[in-house]
Amino acid sequence: MAEKRDSPYIWVTWLAKIMSGDITCQWQGWFLTQNKLTKKQPNNFDLADWKINHTKMLTELKEKLIKDKYMPILEKPIKYNIPNSDAVICGKPDCVIENKDTVIVYDCKTGKERDSDQVQIKLYMYLLSKGEFSEKKIKGVVLYKDKEIEIKDLPENFEENFNFFVDRLISAEPSTKNPGDDCRFCDIIKDDCPERV
Repeated sequence: MAEKRDSPYIWVTWLAKIMSGDITCQWQGWFLTQNKLTKKQPNNFDLADWKINHTKMLTELKEKLIKDKYMPILEKPIKYNIPNSDAVICGKPDCVIENKDTVIVYDCKTGKERDSDQVQIKLYMYLLSKGEFSEKKIKGVVLYKDKEIEIKDLPENFEENFNFFVDRLISAEPSTKNPGDDCRFCDIIKDDCPERV
């Protein structure tokens, strides 16, 4: 069984999947925010192979940026305290570079393109703008093996949408469960979610 957290904790990728609709079971995000898993549902995902491919892609990006005279910061931890709450949101963008007035945040994706990839980079952009880079223009780039997607600005209503979904995850009231296809990729075991299919 999962252990109740002392205070709500959101990981950026959970929030991105919920905001984008890539995961339709918002209860999954709520449960992970409120609880720490002590046991995960087994799956067939080859984490070691993913790490090799991701590290290779990130190394190639780093070398290119250094060649272009940048000083890349790899896997920069972000921690943002949600105002008027004891909740925190954390993440770790793959790479951040800074020049005079601009910050560019990169995230490398080794799999197929998903809507949550762009939401994830927008979340990093938003969170970085709330911290040490608040005075700078922030751009985002999602890198795939064969293409890149550049995000120059956040949508006007991004903060409103961010607050809406964060409020759902940190609420004492659980979100509604939606058992189905999302269960295949969910780490939550049946002991914690009897409706799991």
